[in-house]
Order: sequence, then structure tokens, then C-alpha cells
Amino acid sequence: MAQSDKAIVILGAALLLAISGCSGDQQEPAAAAAGAEPPQTTEAPMLEAPLVPDPLAVATLEISYAETKDGLIRGYFVYPESMVEPLPGIIMIHEWWGLNETVKQSAAKLASAGYIVLAIDLFDGDVASTTEQAAALSRRLLDDPEAADANIIAAHEFLRQAAGAPVVGVIGWSMGGYWSLKSTRLLEDKIAAAVVYYGQLDEDDEKIAAISAPVQALYAGDDRSIPPQTVRNFRERADALNKEIDVYIYPGVKHGFANPDDPRHDADTAAKAWARTFSFLEQHLKSG
Repeated sequence: MAQSDKAIVILGAALLLAISGCSGDQQEPAAAAAGAEPPQTTEAPMLEAPLVPDPLAVATLEISYAETKDGLIRGYFVYPESMVEPLPGIIMIHEWWGLNETVKQSAAKLASAGYIVLAIDLFDGDVASTTEQAAALSRRLLDDPEAADANIIAAHEFLRQAAGAPVVGVIGWSMGGYWSLKSTRLLEDKIAAAVVYYGQLDEDDEKIAAISAPVQALYAGDDRSIPPQTVRNFRERADALNKEIDVYIYPGVKHGFANPDDPRHDADTAAKAWARTFSFLEQHLKSG
């Protein structure tokens, strides 16, 4: 099959799923309690300029990529319009605010660098605009973590089977960062790389030993919900267990520094973190 024909098959499968409807922070409440100032709106400004020299034009789809006894699992699928062969896939996992416009812009930003990205929705279409709403959505998720696990597994299957991704990585922020790290245990060696932005970290050696992929962990130096010492302890345990973990702690910034909706957003630090993330994903999803 010619490469262009293969691309048509890949995108055709995605379109079929979208059209048919598919046949087939845990730390954030702690931050709120500690007096942190989380964002109060899902009105999203445009993200900083793309971090790739020649960003690709992308196409976007609201799709249903799996079905459970409770209904369809939906997400936001983004891929380069010029794609002529299967590209590496990325599962994107939102913060406790839900799958909002900022998350969708982040998905497009990654896709413009040559990835196919599926931003999943752990809240079944609900998006929070207040701290109270976000906390309620997070509690609902914690009451049924198996649903989140099933969602992530289905997202991986979609990217590998329907979209043809040769490898799959995962990225998440805050609550989503926790699930990003967990996915390396949940999917074992099926995840090629994981990026964790200020997500809750595993504290026992058994869970750390089960991490199955290279991990990039980006944290705030002035984070009261996940103190830097907690991050350092995690790194020490991971190093002792010979895990491939790159940890960065940015001094002087707070939890949420990478979210442009958040009053704690730090544009300079966010840009540096994004640059590291792009380099990390390039290394583990495209090289070799």
C-alpha cells in the first residue's frame, strides 16, 4: 500500500469513528485548602508562539473512540493535515477543569510538531469554571477510578489501532499528571514516554518499580500541595530503582505555572518547560 493510501485509511478510520459515534487533581483540592488561587474561568487566551520552526497545519475532530456500558467515550483528536504516513501518538490528559479550550490548544500545538494527539475527557463532557465545580468533578472521578483507567486504555487502543500510531506517549497536567504517570503502570510497556506536569507522585517503591517508560517530571519550586522535597524523594527512589526519570523543579513558581488560564501562570517558565517537553517527546517518540 502506498504511503498516501495508508494515510487515507488511517484518517478514514478516525472520520468513521467521529461520524458514527463509535460502534464499538488529587493535589488540586489540597492546593485550594492551602489557600492557593486556582483559575476561575475557562476563557482561554492563545498559547505562546509555537516551539517548532515550521509548525504544520492541523485538522481537529470531536470523536467518540470507545463505548462502555455507560455510553460513549469522547475526546478531541488532532492530526497534521499533511500527514502521509502513521505518526507517533500522544494521549493528553486535562487538569481538574476538564477538557477545555486551553487543553485543545495544547493538543493542536503538539500536533503541529508532527504528532497525532487525542485529548481525552475524564469528566464526560463537563467543564468546570469554579473551584467548587472542579473539586466536585475530581471527587466524582476518584469515586470511579476504573472508568478513567478504561478511558486511557481505550485512547491508547484508538491511537495504535484506528490511527496507526507506531508508538504512543502520554502527557498530563496536575490531576492529569497523576493519570499520566499512572498510565505507565496501567499500560505497562505500551507507553513509550510520559510527561508529568506537577501531578501527584507515587510514594512507595512498589508503584515506582512498576513505572514502565521514560518519564519527564516538571514541578514548581513554590508548590504547597507538592513540596519540592516530595519531588526530590521521588527522584531518589526512582534513581535507586534504575528508572529513567528526568525531574525539573522550577524555583520561584507555583502549582499551575504552565496553565495560561491560571493566575499563577508564569509565561517564561512555561515556555522553558514546553521546550523541554518537546525535546523529550522528540527523543522518545521520534528518534530511532
